[in-house]
Amino acid sequence: PAAERFAGHVTTAFENLKHIIKRHENAVVWGR
Repeated sequence: PAAERFAGHVTTAFENLKHIIKRHENAVVWGR
């Protein structure tokens, strides 16, 4: 169903976002 596909897309996007934030935090820490 469309709802399931949408939920899967949101989950994937959220995982990507967490990954980007984690990398950004690491970059900020090492940049000091």
